[in-house]
Amino acid sequence: MRAHFFRLVPFDAPGVPLRTTTPMLDIEITGTAAFDTSIVNVVYHINGATEHVKFNSTNAHPSRKNELWRTTCFELFLKVPTRAEYWEVNLAPSRDWNVYRFTDYRSTLQPELLITDISITTEVAQSRLASLSATLPLPLPVVGQQLIIGISSVIEDTAGNLYYFALQHSGVKPDFHDPAGFVLSFDPASA
Repeated sequence: MRAHFFRLVPFDAPGVPLRTTTPMLDIEITGTAAFDTSIVNVVYHINGATEHVKFNSTNAHPSRKNELWRTTCFELFLKVPTRAEYWEVNLAPSRDWNVYRFTDYRSTLQPELLITDISITTEVAQSRLASLSATLPLPLPVVGQQLIIGISSVIEDTAGNLYYFALQHSGVKPDFHDPAGFVLSFDPASA
């Protein structure tokens, strides 16, 4: 498996009134994403003022859920560079998850029903989430294909404010679906 180290940067565009009443949350999100031709393993590490981050309790029976991004959620985007379609993976600290397929930029959202389970583990340190790891099969249309990858997180603080972290932000608003943020690549021919 070929692993990529990543560090997510917070969205904080100068001149945009997103931070007029909410200061930036003092956390850092790093991790690794390892790919082979049919599987991806991704690990997110959270450091810093995690006592200010809202983490939902671990679900004893995790399952596919919609709208996980409305609170703390870790995301992975997968796209073959020559195609319009792409996949969004949502991973929650509760261990709930979802995988969606889009036919084009934010178009025709559909659950990827061929993926029926994702293994998610969490590590807790000092009563706070320290890391989230997930192993999942790649969607069948991307197996064995060259990929461009976006990695991101939505973080909710204990006051209900949302913060957006990604490999790269390219607009005046946070947009994890923008292919300009898919800055990692995987080529199975070189794995």
